[in-house]
Amino acid sequence: SPALRHARAAMTTNKDWQKFNLMSVFGSAPAIRHQFQLGITSYEPARDLKHTDRWLIASTLGTKSARKMALEHKNRGWIPIASVAAKLSGSQRVAPEVDGHVFAFQKVSHTGLPVHVNAWFEVKNGLVGWETEREGGREGERERESARASGAEEQACHEWNRELFGCVVDCYLDLLTTALPQVFVQDPSLMYNFWPKTADMDGAFRTLVHRPLFLELAKMQIFLLPNGQMAKMTAGVFRPDATSESLNLLFRHMFPMFICPAALADEFRAAGLHEVSEVSPDRVRQRLRKDPKCFEGIYATFTRSSQTQGEARDKFTSFVIDTLEFCLSDLSAQSFLQLHGLRLLPVTGGQLVTFPSEAIVARELEHKLLPAFRDNMVHAKCVERLSIYFL
Repeated sequence: SPALRHARAAMTTNKDWQKFNLMSVFGSAPAIRHQFQLGITSYEPARDLKHTDRWLIASTLGTKSARKMALEHKNRGWIPIASVAAKLSGSQRVAPEVDGHVFAFQKVSHTGLPVHVNAWFEVKNGLVGWETEREGGREGERERESARASGAEEQACHEWNRELFGCVVDCYLDLLTTALPQVFVQDPSLMYNFWPKTADMDGAFRTLVHRPLFLELAKMQIFLLPNGQMAKMTAGVFRPDATSESLNLLFRHMFPMFICPAALADEFRAAGLHEVSEVSPDRVRQRLRKDPKCFEGIYATFTRSSQTQGEARDKFTSFVIDTLEFCLSDLSAQSFLQLHGLRLLPVTGGQLVTFPSEAIVARELEHKLLPAFRDNMVHAKCVERLSIYFL
């Protein structure tokens, strides 16, 4: 009817309806994402030298909430665009270190990230502003009063910057999970050079970038296995930091071990993730109890790499002592029962016996004084190394 057509025409010219319609259309569309490489060539006239730095840049044009804010505050001229730049090579080095900064189309402040960040941030007094997390109690109340006094203008800028950091995290995820693995095909482990470390990061960037980034990475198929395949965190384990070569041999034999820095496990814990897949003494004890013959393959490895059987036995004994020490490392005297059933006690005769055992604990001198009992004595090297447990 003419009346209905007139009502529809009036509605389409209504500014509130137009804004709502735009928000509905653009809010439901996926963010525009793009990655590209950029080469920057520099020339030094004094030395007549040229060198080229290669960068990989990931950018996005707005997530749903950032686009929604930009439409709601159209008069501010906000654009929900963000980029993250990783330096692939420079000065004859691959994946060199970068002292990361945040840019708002010009350098603003230091971040401690191994990448640079650029976005349409609101900058005040040379800094990107955001509302800090408030604590409870009187101090928290004073902060809330101060925040209210700062006015809606400043609060809107804080919220906008936080939304843009959400876009930055999306870009960073694209860089780490899609772009970098494709660039470093020959050596995928180099991509871990671009993962942030919480100890290096400044202030609020730990909350704004590190935590949400690692919580998302934990869900992704981005952990490198020895066969060159990428897997999810549940498909392997992180190597414990600062362990001996023999323990690394044990762990590789027992578990699929990620080819990435051991410290990444700490980064996931720092982000608030409690279920981090890593090697632990309890996990090794469980595996030994489940598969008591797993040492046979390791002994065969020592046999192949040794000149004599005696040399192979010595290497294997040292390996078993390392393993026993690791399995004891989280136990107290009251919890030694957790060793029961484990074939992990080396005796001088070259055999392994199962806990609990009637094998005699004696020092090396006593081994010499009582040669008739040597085959039933705990290996002297084991007693010396683990004397705090045995004596």
